[in-house]
Amino acid sequence: FGQPVVGLNSLNFVISDTLGATQDLQAVYQSCYDPAIHTVVLLNPDRSMPEYAAAVGSRIDQLYSDRQEGDSFQLIAAAANPLLLASASEGGLTAAQRSRLFLQQTESGRIDTALRYSGTELLQRRGRRNIVVVSSGSPIPEFATYGTIELARFFQTNHISVSVLHFGPGPIDEKLSYLVEETGGIIHENSDPRGASVLNSHARASSSGWYTLEYTSLVDNDFGRRYLPVSVEAMILQRSGRDEMGYFSPLEFDIELEPLAESGS
Repeated sequence: FGQPVVGLNSLNFVISDTLGATQDLQAVYQSCYDPAIHTVVLLNPDRSMPEYAAAVGSRIDQLYSDRQEGDSFQLIAAAANPLLLASASEGGLTAAQRSRLFLQQTESGRIDTALRYSGTELLQRRGRRNIVVVSSGSPIPEFATYGTIELARFFQTNHISVSVLHFGPGPIDEKLSYLVEETGGIIHENSDPRGASVLNSHARASSSGWYTLEYTSLVDNDFGRRYLPVSVEAMILQRSGRDEMGYFSPLEFDIELEPLAESGS
């Protein structure tokens, strides 16, 4: 997982293409200065959860109520297939109500596919990403599609932390405990008098090393038809790191329009 490198600016980066170093490099986004968090609340239903449905709804409302400017929340359920119960544009009351209804009517689903789906949803967001799994601590069936180690590596690569909001007296399933430990999340007990906002505070306090760079390239893109390789090198003190990728610029069309002929009467 590693420790993110924070506080860099455009002077710490060099972007090169086939013509050498590019021009007008700017760091237009630095996540270390952005306090926003992006959260997926993932319901893990089982036979014990209906008795906690009301309490789960209250905690979800707390999470949403603690939102700050720029934050986003989504509510997803681990059904036979992952189910989006509340999108980022919907509020806490809606999410809380739908969570109660879902947990009162549904038994266990496929949490491994729901975890992967939740992570994929977060890839659209820049900055601090986290998944909060709501669980009673009942044993979870073996992951059939995505293994525990595979999921942990996926979350680590994409800087997604996994935390657990725990209801009931049972211990946390070891598969969830492993994901929490490997991704830097926390296990929060529903009985904690500080409430569910602790989960938001933990996510907001985590280090984040995302950067968005803009630059000007003088390479001929052949109107968007040529693949353009590019490399990025980050340098800090005596250390450096380099990666390569490529892209196609937007297609350009050179179309000559002929004037319409005038029709006679």
